[in-house]
Amino acid sequence: TIHPGNNRLMVLTIIREDTGETALPGGMADPGENVYETRDRELAEELSFTSADLGKALYERIIARGYADDPRNTDNAWIETIVIHSHMPYEAIATMILKAGDDAKGFNWVDITPDHVRSFYGSHGLTLLKAIKELLHSRSAHLGRSMHDYLLDMCGEF
Repeated sequence: TIHPGNNRLMVLTIIREDTGETALPGGMADPGENVYETRDRELAEELSFTSADLGKALYERIIARGYADDPRNTDNAWIETIVIHSHMPYEAIATMILKAGDDAKGFNWVDITPDHVRSFYGSHGLTLLKAIKELLHSRSAHLGRSMHDYLLDMCGEF
C-alpha cells in the first residue's frame, strides 16, 4: 500500500517465530488446496486476515513460481513457491485488525527501502523487488508520477 502521509510504498511483513527475521507472510499448501486457498488460510493463521480484507485489493497477480532460495533447502529437498502480490488501498489497511499467530511472532508494516529489502528472510527481498517491477508496469496500479519515480530509483539500487 502507499502511505498517504509520506507517500512511501509499504509492505505487510511477519516476524518469523523460528528465526526472528522479517519475511513475507505465507506457508505450505495443505493437500488439495489451490494457491488462493493456501494464501487465504496462511494470512488468516499468521495475521488474522479475512476474505473481506482480501476483497479490497486494487491489484492482484501471481508474480513468481518455482524454486525459492531458502535456508532450509538441501541437496535432496527444496522449497518451491507461488507468490501472489495483492496491492491494497491504504484506506482498507487502516481499518484492518491484525494479530500475529501461528508461526509469526509479530508483524509490521514496513516502508520499502533498499535496507529493508536486503534484510528479508531468504529470497523474500528479491521477490518483493519483482512485485515492485510488476507494479511499475501495471496499468491498473494508478501510481502517481512521484511514486513511479521513487520505485524506479529504488529498483536501480539493486
